[in-house]
Amino acid sequence: MSSPLTIVRRKVAELRRRIFWIQAGQGLSLLGGTLGLVLLLGGALPWLPAPLGLIARLLLLLALVAVPALFLVRPLLQSKSDDRLALVIESAHPELKNALINAIQLGREQEAPDPRHPFSAVFLDKHLEHAASLAPQVALDRAAPLHRLKQRFLFLAIAALALALAQAVAPKFLARSFSALVLADFSLGTGKSKTSLARTAEPLTAGEFSLRYHYPAYTGRKVQTVEHSNGAITALKGTQVELATEVLEEVREANAVLEPGGKIPLRVEGGHRLSGQLTVMAPGAYYLEAFDRKGRFHAEPRGRPILVEEDLYPEVTLEQPVADLEVSPGDSVEIIYRASDDFGLGAAFLVFRLKDAEQRREIFRADLPTRERRARFPWRVDEDEIQPGETVAFFIEVEDNDNVSGPKASRSQTLSLSVFSPRKRHEQMLARQEELFERMLGHLGDHLDDEIARQRAGANYNLVQAETALLNSGRAVQTDLEKLALDLEEDFLTEDLVRSTLTGMARTFGALLDRREANLAQLPAAAGLQLALREQSLREVENDVIFFDKLIKKQRIDQVLAQSRDLYAAQAELADLLQRYQKSGDPALWEEIRRKMAEVEAAYQALLERMAQMPREMPEEFVNAEALQNLKFKDFASQMAELQKALSAGDAKAAMELANQFLASLNAMMSAMEEGAGGYGDAISAEALRRMGAMQDELTQLEKAEQKLIEQTEALEKQALKRDQTSSQDLTQRLIEKTEQLEQRLAELNDDLLKLRPSPQSPAAKPAAPPQDFYAQRLPLYNQLHALQNELRYRKQELQAQDLEKALQGFRRHEQTLDQAQPMLKDFLQRQKPAPPDQSQALPGQCQAAGDLNREIIRELLSRKQALAKRLSPEEQARLQVLAQDQDQVKDRTQRLLEEFQSLSQEVPGLPSEIEQNLDQGQAYMRDASGELTLEDPGRALVPEREAKQRLSQARQALENAAQEMAKGMKPGMGMPFPMPIGAAGRRGGEGGRRGLFNRDFELPSQNAYQVPRAFRQDILDAMKDGSPEEYKDLNRDYYERLVR
Repeated sequence: MSSPLTIVRRKVAELRRRIFWIQAGQGLSLLGGTLGLVLLLGGALPWLPAPLGLIARLLLLLALVAVPALFLVRPLLQSKSDDRLALVIESAHPELKNALINAIQLGREQEAPDPRHPFSAVFLDKHLEHAASLAPQVALDRAAPLHRLKQRFLFLAIAALALALAQAVAPKFLARSFSALVLADFSLGTGKSKTSLARTAEPLTAGEFSLRYHYPAYTGRKVQTVEHSNGAITALKGTQVELATEVLEEVREANAVLEPGGKIPLRVEGGHRLSGQLTVMAPGAYYLEAFDRKGRFHAEPRGRPILVEEDLYPEVTLEQPVADLEVSPGDSVEIIYRASDDFGLGAAFLVFRLKDAEQRREIFRADLPTRERRARFPWRVDEDEIQPGETVAFFIEVEDNDNVSGPKASRSQTLSLSVFSPRKRHEQMLARQEELFERMLGHLGDHLDDEIARQRAGANYNLVQAETALLNSGRAVQTDLEKLALDLEEDFLTEDLVRSTLTGMARTFGALLDRREANLAQLPAAAGLQLALREQSLREVENDVIFFDKLIKKQRIDQVLAQSRDLYAAQAELADLLQRYQKSGDPALWEEIRRKMAEVEAAYQALLERMAQMPREMPEEFVNAEALQNLKFKDFASQMAELQKALSAGDAKAAMELANQFLASLNAMMSAMEEGAGGYGDAISAEALRRMGAMQDELTQLEKAEQKLIEQTEALEKQALKRDQTSSQDLTQRLIEKTEQLEQRLAELNDDLLKLRPSPQSPAAKPAAPPQDFYAQRLPLYNQLHALQNELRYRKQELQAQDLEKALQGFRRHEQTLDQAQPMLKDFLQRQKPAPPDQSQALPGQCQAAGDLNREIIRELLSRKQALAKRLSPEEQARLQVLAQDQDQVKDRTQRLLEEFQSLSQEVPGLPSEIEQNLDQGQAYMRDASGELTLEDPGRALVPEREAKQRLSQARQALENAAQEMAKGMKPGMGMPFPMPIGAAGRRGGEGGRRGLFNRDFELPSQNAYQVPRAFRQDILDAMKDGSPEEYKDLNRDYYERLVR
């Protein structure tokens, strides 16, 4: 009975023998296959030029030596130890768990124990018995498989079959191949034809040759005859050459022998004249051979060259465009190219590469030989061909008309054409926002690092140097903010809230930097203020960064929703195609269905890639939203696979059902996404919108309170005017007459001003100013006086309405205008010296007279107001004091609202600054109105009261617009509607749906339902002829006054 160790070693020996025979078989098969391949290739050696043929011959012989040495002798001579073979078995049978290798090594220790390392003999025996019990389970075909032997044998069989086929086609193939490989001379040769040298027995003497060239038709060349030639031929490929010569010897038959091979029979006339025809296809040589009447062989000792004239490649230049360009879908790009060829152009193509595939579009095909061409081609960029966001490389390719060797092609320079994609532009803008966000964080970090350095440095801290560095960094951030906000104007997918936020951040940030820079000159005395300004700047930037981060993440959510809409739209179109196919069975529709399915898969993959980035790019509030957590994306993948399977099987009915199921799943997915996005948007804007809503309510109440003050003040003013109505009417009429006089004087002044002309040039006088300077200086003066003249009609209306305060304010503005016009007029006359002189000298007096009349009107209005103030009753005076207190209360409420808005602006950057300006100006007007009411002058109080109400109204409107923009900006998605699945209209909307659409009892209007009635047009014309209603007169007057200020 064999010992356990013997059993293990026997199994290893069996593997060694198996490996030996397998390697021997592999080497012999490879050797045989290589020999067959070398013999096959050896048959081509005689056709190669001498240097190349010699190199190929040496390489083939080297292969015959190297293959057996590397793949037969070397593997067989390599010894394989028992340990290595045991490891081979272990790798094929992992279940042995190193039992064989351990048995081999422990058995070696048992036979030659080392006293330094004693071991347990009982343990050794047990392990060897265990290994021996596992040996029968070893399958040697797993440790040494035959698949490589089979591959080598297949190679041998293919080589043998190919060799046999070659021998069957050419019976002397093996002999010629063996001779070329082994028996041929190993020298480079002399260049002469060995055949001619071997067979020349008698000389053949030829005289001059006559050559007649028939060029290929595509060249357009005429037939050319060359007399008295030495027989050398130079022609284009494909040229037919008729040759003729006379030989000294008398012959009965002759041939032209071509090198490297071939013969052409020649006609023999009179025993001495030889003629024939050959076609030039490749460079080489030829010589003449002949047999005389006695059968003796004659041949020329050397050949005559045959040279192939080169047909040049065509040339092409792309003249327009000259650089890479970006276009919109549907645009046409004008391509201008110039091409030429030495013999003629064949065709021109516009070639562009898209997604590693080359597309060719023929733009020219020559009917007649054309050697040069300059042409235009409008390339319409079709969205079905090149999608928005894709970039293609394009060039012009031209071919010549070579129909012998085949057309030769040349290409112009390559340019890039990018198709504008709003989403790609938006993605770029979003990436810039993220980059800017990181820069702002870095700017904050610089401040924190500097603060640590300041605390460590103590008295050695250089505040000026540190602030300069921080301010330079801040200016760079401000510049980036301004540039990005400007560039976002071209990205219509970016919400207005983002643009306004960046604009507001840049403005606020710049103002803070200005204050810090202005205070630098006061250092070190103002170091405390500088640090306080730095701290304020830090707080502002921190608030901006926090809000900016939320806006960026919100835009990332919108991208996911937009891609989900793409998938939904593609799937809805697929379902529609399937429904149409079920009805028609059109095979063309089925191909379109398969293409649409590819679009669905591409959109699905794009959505998956975008969602894979969600944890990194999007807020946790959206990623961890309950609605999204409940989605089962594996179901979408399985439904997609089932749909693809049904389409591959041609089962339209099953595909239709699966498509609708997939649409329902997508509908649920997008609803969940919108819910998550809406929750995140609400989280950003809910508190801000609540505060803005409260501010709108407060502004509405303040407007009402201010309007009530205006109404009460107007009532007191009218009561005072009513008491002295008779004298008031006389004064009003007198003031209106003086206003008309003033209007007349201004009209005469303007007319005389327009009659002036530039002074004529005189040789003796100093050169006057050019005429263009004359008109440029006169125009603003005329415009100012003409505008004042037009405003006087509003003063007359105010006087007729007994609104003395408004009239007084207007005439005071006119006084300022006339005071400014007088020095402008004098300067104009002094500089230009216009003609006629007598008329120009009277203009300052006219302007002065108009000013005096205006001041006279002002004095009478003031006198009248003072008289009216004395006629106020004690009750009316007390009432005015109460109104003054009420006005102060409205002013205080406006101040508190202003402070609330300033607080909100810090948390929500980008709110319109005009709101703050209107509130600030409004409370200033309220303060003026309160002062006038305290002075018991209701007329003077009306103007600031109305201005205050106008500022409150403007602030409220701006706040409402800002709130609407914020609410719209925080809605999920980009405002693109969802397409509807087939038969599912109403599932995403309908009565009471999420879209808030009410479609019950809705009747589509008929074609003639919309008719513009003639009566309605007539009402509009009549309304235009009538004056404005009484209650709107004051508003209209205020509007025009503000317009002309």
